[in-house]
Amino acid sequence: MSEFRHCRKLHDQRSCVTLDRLKCRTCRRKVMWPGRWTRRWAAVAAALAMSVTPVPGARADAVPELLPAAEPRSYDVTLITGDKVHIAVGEDGRQRASVTPRDPARSGFRMVDHGGELSVLPADVADLVPDRLDPALFNVTALAAQGYTDQQTGSLPLIVQQDAGAAPLTGPLAGLKAGNRLESIGAIGAELAKKDAAAFAAGLVTGSGLAAGVRKVWLDRKITSRPVTSASTAGAAAARTGDGDGAGTTVAVLDSGIDAAHPDLAGKVAGARDFTYDGDPADRYGSGTAMAGVIAGSGAASGGTYTGVAPGARLLNGKIIDESGSGLASWAIEGLEWASGEAGAEVVTMAVGVPGAGGPLTDAVNRLTAENGTLFVMSTGDRGCEACVDSPADAQAALTVGAVDGQGGLADFSAYGPVGLHRAVKPELTAPGVGVVAARAANFQPAEPVGDHYARVSGTALAASYAAGAAALLRQARPGITAPEVRSALVGGSEALPGVPVDKGGAGRLDVAGALARTVAAGDAALDFGLTTAGAGYPVTRTISYRNLGAEPVTVALDAGAPFTLSTTELTLPAGGKGQVDVALDPARTPAGWARAELVATPAGGPELRTLLTGNVEVRRVELRVSAVARDGRPSRMLPSVVDLDSGALYGRELPSDSDRRCETDDGYCWLVPPGTYSILGVVSTLRPGATSEGRGDVIDQSFTGYPEMKVARDTDVVLDARKAVAVKIDTPGHRTARNRGAATKLVYTRQPVNGPRYTESFLMDGRVEESYYLQPTAKVTKGEFAVATRWRLEAPAITLRTSGADLHPRYVDPVYFSNRSTQFPRLDGTAALTVADAGDGGALKGRDLRGRLALIRRTPGTSVSALANAAGAAGARMVAIYGDTHLTGNESLLTVPTVTLPETEGERLAARAGRGRVQVVAKGVVASPYVYDLYLSEEGRVRKRPSYVAAKRSLARVDTAFHSQLTGDVALSEVKYGWMPWETSSWDSVRTVPRAPRVRTDYLSPAPGVRWHSAADMPERSYNAIFPEEEQGVMTVRDRTRGYRAGERIERTWLKHPVAPGFAPDSPTQRQGDTLTVDMRALVDAEGNTGSQPTDWFPHGYVSDWRIYKGDELIGRTGTGGSGRVLLPPERAGYRVEYTVENRSTWARLSTRTRTVWTFESEHAEGDPVVLPLLAVAYDVPVDLRNRTASAKLGLTVSHQEGAQGSAIERVTLETSSDDGRTWRPARRLRDKGHGTYEATIERPRQGTVSLRVTAADAAGSTVTQEVIRAYGTR
Repeated sequence: MSEFRHCRKLHDQRSCVTLDRLKCRTCRRKVMWPGRWTRRWAAVAAALAMSVTPVPGARADAVPELLPAAEPRSYDVTLITGDKVHIAVGEDGRQRASVTPRDPARSGFRMVDHGGELSVLPADVADLVPDRLDPALFNVTALAAQGYTDQQTGSLPLIVQQDAGAAPLTGPLAGLKAGNRLESIGAIGAELAKKDAAAFAAGLVTGSGLAAGVRKVWLDRKITSRPVTSASTAGAAAARTGDGDGAGTTVAVLDSGIDAAHPDLAGKVAGARDFTYDGDPADRYGSGTAMAGVIAGSGAASGGTYTGVAPGARLLNGKIIDESGSGLASWAIEGLEWASGEAGAEVVTMAVGVPGAGGPLTDAVNRLTAENGTLFVMSTGDRGCEACVDSPADAQAALTVGAVDGQGGLADFSAYGPVGLHRAVKPELTAPGVGVVAARAANFQPAEPVGDHYARVSGTALAASYAAGAAALLRQARPGITAPEVRSALVGGSEALPGVPVDKGGAGRLDVAGALARTVAAGDAALDFGLTTAGAGYPVTRTISYRNLGAEPVTVALDAGAPFTLSTTELTLPAGGKGQVDVALDPARTPAGWARAELVATPAGGPELRTLLTGNVEVRRVELRVSAVARDGRPSRMLPSVVDLDSGALYGRELPSDSDRRCETDDGYCWLVPPGTYSILGVVSTLRPGATSEGRGDVIDQSFTGYPEMKVARDTDVVLDARKAVAVKIDTPGHRTARNRGAATKLVYTRQPVNGPRYTESFLMDGRVEESYYLQPTAKVTKGEFAVATRWRLEAPAITLRTSGADLHPRYVDPVYFSNRSTQFPRLDGTAALTVADAGDGGALKGRDLRGRLALIRRTPGTSVSALANAAGAAGARMVAIYGDTHLTGNESLLTVPTVTLPETEGERLAARAGRGRVQVVAKGVVASPYVYDLYLSEEGRVRKRPSYVAAKRSLARVDTAFHSQLTGDVALSEVKYGWMPWETSSWDSVRTVPRAPRVRTDYLSPAPGVRWHSAADMPERSYNAIFPEEEQGVMTVRDRTRGYRAGERIERTWLKHPVAPGFAPDSPTQRQGDTLTVDMRALVDAEGNTGSQPTDWFPHGYVSDWRIYKGDELIGRTGTGGSGRVLLPPERAGYRVEYTVENRSTWARLSTRTRTVWTFESEHAEGDPVVLPLLAVAYDVPVDLRNRTASAKLGLTVSHQEGAQGSAIERVTLETSSDDGRTWRPARRLRDKGHGTYEATIERPRQGTVSLRVTAADAAGSTVTQEVIRAYGTR
């Protein structure tokens, strides 16, 4: 339920607050930020799930909600543009997507699947990504992972950067709920209510840019604490030397807060501020207290055994992580600004971040370092992989620290660089981070406690804390030392680790005594020489200064390893004085590769000081300039994909990578790329004259263009020319088919390079002027894999007009502009002979007699189509044909008469003929096509010169499809059918209307090898617009299993056949692993076995779902959001009872208006692989007609265990029926056991009305099920 946050008591969401408040209505407790409680599973799930021990009869809201499923099967994501993306995940992990545009005029979208990350980009803003709009705003995979689905939150947090001196956001952008000013990056943190996203986007995007004063909009990304974990390796003791204890220095800890009452930290916290919604700076997560103890713990609770590095230092507590272990990037920036500025910390340590390089956090650290002279100590992160240092640990000014174990080996969880285009080294330093005994917050339940006040934990957060404490000791010992000099001393005085290369561990392991022993300080710890070109250009020079910290002059010997050179090899520094040396990297004499060395400064009689030298020397790049031309010869602004087929590097404005470098061009795009072999592909849209964007009705057609394999050795211009593309032709010899509106569903292409991830891009464009695709023929590829595919839906012609002497091509006006759903849109069904009446421009229709005629109207720009058509209808017209200006720009009124458009030349000729005499046309309309061709056609390895296909019946699979209704006739349903090529992991399609149900239809599907299909059906039809106010109603949705088909195969399939009752999906059983019960019970299972989940709707005339689990008679978990989630069970064997009630209160509901299912079973701790629980399921076989009615007194039952369970024999089954909605029950007259869990029942011959069913079954092990289905089916 998208508009609710979550109360900490985790009761029914319907009791919780809307976005404009902070208290739960039921318990008046504080509400957690949307979605964050879902992150807290690993360490504290037990505390959440079992936080209340209910007693029989206890209030329901005292019982914990089920924890969310680890990977939700379906979810929605509303983008910043207001467009809603619907995602569902199948049993094989493949994703299904569809999009509801924010308004009907917006219909163009591109879906990019790159390395498993799915992004959906609206066509009208794609050109603003990434320069003005953060790509993360459109990455639906990442948005869902961060808890930004509509089911988890009704808002989207943003960081809005403004131009210098810009006024506060006003006008259309004033709908943003602005937060605090982020001065360091010239931005504000803001919250956008998803319900206001459409209006916000309309004001934000202006032409080819953003609203005045807005420089860039970022997603305010989730930051997550790196939870401290246990490890068996003993941690190194905090290293101190001499009498130093950090006294007089201040270190800020930005994390989950600090437990100031801990004995080791008593009196040490000099200041605190909470940047979260928790309301206080206390630590309820544990990591902040552990970090504080490593930095400055007194060891009081251990008699001095576990003392921090700088126990005399003062601490500042900046809480940027809430009790669930997560926060927002804007909170972290506020914390950084507070600690560095107002609070005056000399050292700030932070161990949270977001994946990826650069961005607001990184910018803030670099700028605050320059402005305030603060040393920021960051941890690399715990992802344990190459080139995955989080932001802001990638900041050039930060001291970034990785973790090593007690033997000096790099911890397997410690992330490392290189970072950025320059391939700079991160971390610069490592420190102990494995098996560290650290202070334990009172609310933290560690896996490995050490007494009452400590825990043995691991993580790069601990390593950064060691370094922060060491920095405090240096600050104390060297008054006046600068942040860069502290950074240099810690890095330069570290202990080299022979087994850890510099790219993984920097200069070495932290050596506090070694850092304090240095009497010469360098101006920086590392010199980055950036990106240079091998064999070309001038030497790149960096200057580094040295300062003598001693009271006597000193001579410093300097030495740099190849390929770096020095301007001098010796410096003489007076007491307290400075000197500098130039270090050069000459790319003309340096081979391509990563340049790595150390500058070693050795003072006479003193220890050496090492400075890291890094650079990226690459091969000479060339300019690759890509432009596009539409089919009419006009330049086209499109977004090409450019993939290096050898390295896998991706170039493209919408998906920046650190390999991406741009160059200037007058038209199109330009990148600097290494010479090599590239795939250069794109889809070019040809727009109607005057159109500037890919809005609905603006796109005439789309053409796949480009070169899947092209050698680029020098500066190259590539033109993606749609005029070279050839139309896709399809012949259906078995039936006459037409490309009705929406026939050309999707165009998708894929390119798998030799190395690197596959790149797949698909285009969904509703509302084209023409239902056509064009493909540019290509040569066969020799590197990697390449394919392009088109998805089609062909039916009987929806409307035809025939007249002698002319070919007419009518097309219904786009119903999206005139109706909410298909039943409001008039169509011709059948054949009619009509006389053409030329009605001119429609301005003089009053008083005309058009009864039974086809009114032909020339529309002028700006005239309302519905006004013209309805005026003709009022004059008696049977049908209206519009020509001239047929482009629609906004919502209109309901139509009262079938209305079509004609091409302008056809309309002019028909009007001229009508002016000369009587002209008759024969109109034929088909509202419900008796057949449908769902085709997915591909070109593999190349595109042929003539991409033509013959869809003969014998080469297709045939599915005879029956759509059932609930006792009524002539209703509209919806359906969607997703297809996957073997190389696709994601698919999307449009939801379509199934008119005139109930009925039977013949479907033909592509059976190509590896092609998979998945379908869903809705009752009633889903709205495709919201022009006219309507009361919200529940929608029943069921889905089939994903499968492939064989050529010539013929099967039957039913949809929405009753009874419909709760059950199980074969691909997602309810199972137990360890003590975690993962529940996935489906509220809706029809007689075909199609399944659907159904959470409680937020409106009154919808579904109400209540799922509960009992241990004995003790209620231990519940949810109103559908029968899915997780609950922790005690390990011992016990008996459980699950009760699942589903009510359909929709006004259209006639059948299965209420179901109640009760399961009982026993379960115990399940070690190893998940164990599918032996829950019983009931399937029904009632000989109903398409309206779900029967006159028969017989019905069939099948009782079995859910798929995958090891169940015992079925021993007892009973059946009762009711004709008064369950008020009274009577047993079946006969129930015959046919074996293998199947039964044939004979009941009292039903009277006209409905039959309710109650089935009870048990197996030999004692598992039982009782299921009541009120109004299971109708009688006749």
